[in-house]
Amino acid sequence: MKKSLILLIYSFGFFYPEYIQSQLLYNNGAPIYISTGAIVRSRGAVNNENSGSIQNFGNLTIDSTFTNDANASGDGIWFVSGNWINNFIFLAESGSVFLEGNNQTIGGTSATTFYNLTLQGSGIKSLNQNINILNIIALNDRELNLDNFTLFIENSNISAITRTSGFISNNLSGRLIRRTNTASNYLFPMGSSIGIPRYRPVEITPISNNNNKYSTGFFNHSASNDGYDLNLIDTNICTLNNLFYHNIGRDSGSTNVQIKLFYDSLLDGQYTNVANWQNNLPNLWTKTNNTSYIYSFPFSEITINQWNFNNSNLFVLANPVNEVELGNNVISCFGDTVILNTTNQYSSYLWSTGASTPTINVIQSGTYYVTVTSNNCTSTDSVNVILNPLPIANAGNDTSVCSGSSVQLNATGGTTYLWSTGDSTSTINVSNGGTYNVTVTQNNCSSTDSVNVILNPFPIANAGNDTSVCSGSSVQLNATGGTTYLWSTGAGTSTINVSNGGTYNVTVTQNNCSSIDSVNVSVTPLPPANAGQNVSVCNGSSVQLNASGGISYNWLITNGLDNPNINNPTANPANTTLYIVEVSDGQCLNTDSVLVTVLSLPSVNAGNDTTIYENTVFQLNPIVNNYNTAIWSPATGLSNANILNPTVTISNQTTYTITITDNNNCSNSDAITLTTISKSYSEIVIHNTFTPNGDGVNDIWFIENLSQYPDNHLSIYNRNGHVVYEKQGYNNDWDGKYFGNNLPEATYYYVLTITGVDSFKGDVTIIR
Repeated sequence: MKKSLILLIYSFGFFYPEYIQSQLLYNNGAPIYISTGAIVRSRGAVNNENSGSIQNFGNLTIDSTFTNDANASGDGIWFVSGNWINNFIFLAESGSVFLEGNNQTIGGTSATTFYNLTLQGSGIKSLNQNINILNIIALNDRELNLDNFTLFIENSNISAITRTSGFISNNLSGRLIRRTNTASNYLFPMGSSIGIPRYRPVEITPISNNNNKYSTGFFNHSASNDGYDLNLIDTNICTLNNLFYHNIGRDSGSTNVQIKLFYDSLLDGQYTNVANWQNNLPNLWTKTNNTSYIYSFPFSEITINQWNFNNSNLFVLANPVNEVELGNNVISCFGDTVILNTTNQYSSYLWSTGASTPTINVIQSGTYYVTVTSNNCTSTDSVNVILNPLPIANAGNDTSVCSGSSVQLNATGGTTYLWSTGDSTSTINVSNGGTYNVTVTQNNCSSTDSVNVILNPFPIANAGNDTSVCSGSSVQLNATGGTTYLWSTGAGTSTINVSNGGTYNVTVTQNNCSSIDSVNVSVTPLPPANAGQNVSVCNGSSVQLNASGGISYNWLITNGLDNPNINNPTANPANTTLYIVEVSDGQCLNTDSVLVTVLSLPSVNAGNDTTIYENTVFQLNPIVNNYNTAIWSPATGLSNANILNPTVTISNQTTYTITITDNNNCSNSDAITLTTISKSYSEIVIHNTFTPNGDGVNDIWFIENLSQYPDNHLSIYNRNGHVVYEKQGYNNDWDGKYFGNNLPEATYYYVLTITGVDSFKGDVTIIR
């Protein structure tokens, strides 16, 4: 059985809770004071009864309905999970109310003024009474249904309404009212969950900072349902949206506004304008002026600029009648391109030519039609194009005249003529050379022709400046001044190539007039280029080259050169190279070459570094080829430092370097390090039997004193010669296994090599 706790507080005292929980809070007319920091929670309803009061400066959580029949106030926080019923006075001060239940209602006989109101929880929050917001209403993701009541936002800050996906819905007379005092964008987040859910916000922007109040309502059904017949339209409208409409009004003030209506062009259709219901007779929907639109995603928008609220407050999305206008008939001339333009933008175009573009280019006479379509609305217009033929202008053939004479020019093809000289007769006489243009006109169409008159002077022959040529080369002579040329060599071109010295004459002719000029050519000897004698060099060494014969040098092969622009660079080629040098005396160039042969170095390998017993004889055996002499260093401990294979006897570690020289006097070196050990090391003792049976005794093959010789290598073979165990640096750790598996009992054979000491061979038997 469910139990209820009733807390009764009488009028002769005050109750100051800090933290209290109850299933029902009923003050019976007594005052309740919740101090700052105090937490009170009612598991059931709270009823502020009769002449009582609740002053909340802390946190009051109500898990059910709050009913206020008296005075309630305070700067505290109210968390309410049930309905909010205000029948008397609620002073919001700077407190916050959170509606965090499911499908809650704000009602009562008195309007509630909230400071901050936050919608949380689930379901739809609904009004059964008008409410005011002094600061902020946070919709979050909830729907606030105004029904037929008013929500008034007294805070003029544009951020007074916050939301994530929440919105405000209303019935026929419900309205959202906002106070404004800046020329900023005020959002009215209108929508509906009835029928097809829609969020269709409105944005109102006053054009000044004056105080105003604006209101909106959203109706998620056809305007015809409410008596605003969508079939009553003026002649400027083609189609109207029958899914929803808005009520947008100015409740106080006189400031004009910019209104933006947002819609989903994929779900609602595409619209470019807004219609406004005309209250005056005849009642009908009329197109609004001064609008613009943007198709976008997720919302397209239509903007009404400078709206003055002179008509009704009802708005519906509209598409105006398309008014295509091609303009007056066109008279032009054949050959001209006439551009026909529909002037406005539509969604589709169909011309009588079959074209589907906003403009077309026509080059023939005729009547042209266009039908335009936009948002299922069409319009047609036509225009006549008349193209008159062009006259055939003829100024006559090009001609020429000698200096001091004149020539007659005669034009034909039209009725009037205008020459570039200013003359307006068909025939003119000219004595100057040049191009003469004539414009011939007939039937207002003109064409132009020109004639060139050439006044022929004597040509100015020019054979070019005197020049020189390097011996063995050629030089190009270039004549100018005419159209034909004849050189003293017999050549009939304007340019000739010559390699011999002498005087060359040229006759230049133009328009049957000729003149002569000449040019002198002298021959300059080449500089005596010398790159020096061929030379050989050992690989990795260098040699200095030495060229002569000029004042500047350019080595054309630069591989291995330290400076290719001097006469004596140092060469260090990687391979045999032929170096070519270009020698200049400041006027002519000559070349020579020198071969630098790169000799290979003799090869030498002193052998691997080795560990030997101290004070014992060790033979050095280097591997060499193509050598003439060999020298070892240091000579300490060697039998002979000047032979290829000396013996060595040392007591300390020593590194010996061998240098060999071949018959070309090219040398190469290598080194070997000998490390000595004392023979005083303990003797190696190898046992020939062990028993790896896991009993902890003799399970490992143990070689005594082997730890003193870490540089060792051990190989063990079965009777078939297969390796069953091998290790570099054996450390007494073989347990008689092969890849983790026990080897069978048998006799196996081993080879133990200790670097620089000795090798040991024998057998070992596994007994399990």
